[in-house]
Amino acid sequence: MPELTTFTRVQTPVLYDDDAGGNASGDDPAIWVHWYRPADSLVIVTAKDAGLRVYELTGRQLQSVRPPAPPREGSPPGRFNNVDVAHDVVLDGERLDVAVVSDRGLNQVRTYRIDPAGAAAARPLVDVTAPRQPLVFQEDQDGVDTEQTAYGLTV
Repeated sequence: MPELTTFTRVQTPVLYDDDAGGNASGDDPAIWVHWYRPADSLVIVTAKDAGLRVYELTGRQLQSVRPPAPPREGSPPGRFNNVDVAHDVVLDGERLDVAVVSDRGLNQVRTYRIDPAGAAAARPLVDVTAPRQPLVFQEDQDGVDTEQTAYGLTV
């Protein structure tokens, strides 16, 4: 059997995990493949304290999604850790694809609708997380503030 070799052809800009770089640490990409136009597929990347970045396949950034604000003074804001894609999810009677994100800062799982136009959309991701999303591992905000929160994720 022939050996298969792949080469990196595109690299997105480096995200720096410092104040100058917005405490962004690019990690854990998920790839949403457009069913009919593969060129309109998306690469969705967690940027930790800086939320999410969405890229087209050429590496051009299409969208930056900020994490949610802290729920109260002194509590941490949203901090996205992992992202994955789920296909054909029913939401309000509509079938759609979603990006699901673990939010370590708020101890929640957040959900973003993926626009079916993909890279051709003005805003590829739209937050559709329930307003009163339950906490994953803690019973209250005091527990969340200990940072023993949602971490890994797969769908």
